[in-house]
Amino acid sequence: MPVLDTTTKPATGRIDLQCHGTRIAIRSRNARILERVLGNLPPGAAIAERGRPDVLYRVVESTSGLDADCIVLATRHDPDEGGRIARVSDEESAADSLLQDIEFRIALHAPTRVFIHAAAVEWLGRTIVLPGTSHCGKSTLTLALLRSGARYLSDEFTILDEDGHVLAFPRPLQLREDQGIRRISATQVATSGTAALPMGLVVRTWYESSATWAPQALGAGRTALALLENAVIARTRPQLALSRIARALADGATGLIGPRGDADETAQAILAWAAREWRAGDCA
Repeated sequence: MPVLDTTTKPATGRIDLQCHGTRIAIRSRNARILERVLGNLPPGAAIAERGRPDVLYRVVESTSGLDADCIVLATRHDPDEGGRIARVSDEESAADSLLQDIEFRIALHAPTRVFIHAAAVEWLGRTIVLPGTSHCGKSTLTLALLRSGARYLSDEFTILDEDGHVLAFPRPLQLREDQGIRRISATQVATSGTAALPMGLVVRTWYESSATWAPQALGAGRTALALLENAVIARTRPQLALSRIARALADGATGLIGPRGDADETAQAILAWAAREWRAGDCA
């Protein structure tokens, strides 16, 4: 599979891609939309030969009524999964809507890998995973962990490979602020690289303004549940999700749970805890 060339001009009105085993096709007569998609694809995406995709998108420009300039985005694949994705008024928003949905469809259709809604960083050769849905402060805590010396893996999806090890998915960090979303490119932070890493710690936390980080230990079952609850395929392919999570935790990963206050203080405490526990375990 060739490395993605983001300078490629889509001349035929269609691009075919593959990422983590998921095949995606996008059709549009608007080359500028396709070019923007090509320039901002998820990590690991590559151009593929044309074939039967898992997901087929069509971008259709409306030409009737008061919304003549609107662009309609639709996806067509499994009958119970298709439908309109977004209706927007400009090319940039159309491409961004596509890109956001593409990430989710990659996670949903990846044949052998399990995507978990979780941020992840590398610390001392292992991974610290922060499962949780949007608006729980994952990206803020991830950035604080990076400031404290950890290395970046992902702020949206933690990917488990066939051995239960964590793969990097270094999309831009997205921080919600009063002015909107601030994006930080993966090139602006210390990244971990491409090697698969064992899972070391699962941290289930959320922000509370008056909280001080004083976590409780999670047993093996509750740690697995914290990951399963955030697995994209938890409902569609639960057996695969459970098997990958079990393999990931078999490396000796542990879990912590509790509310957090200041992100930097919490990050420093998490890294100190992990260093102490892992070194003690290595010496045992």
